[in-house]
Amino acid sequence: MSRPERWQLRGKAAEAYERSLVPTLLTPWAHDRIARAGVRRGESVLDVAWGTGIVARLAAEHVGVAGHVLEVDLNPAPSAVARAQTPICASARAEWREGDANA
Repeated sequence: MSRPERWQLRGKAAEAYERSLVPTLLTPWAHDRIARAGVRRGESVLDVAWGTGIVARLAAEHVGVAGHVLEVDLNPAPSAVARAQTPICASARAEWREGDANA
């Protein structure tokens, strides 16, 4: 079995990713993923390898105050950018954790 690659965004790359890719490519994709998953009020959502957190921020809008969003990513640079973003739904419970989802 081959060793999995550990691709990481470092330095200012995570900020550039958030500024350039999230609005143009990843926000529409995230809306589609959330719609296909049928995320509803009060549900719990697990977002693995969340990058700068667009899926989690949009999922929080859907689950609302009664729901919960947990994000897990092993990369600290995008985690810092994600934590600095204003949540779309500030009243939703969201946790940002750094860690290996395989662990």
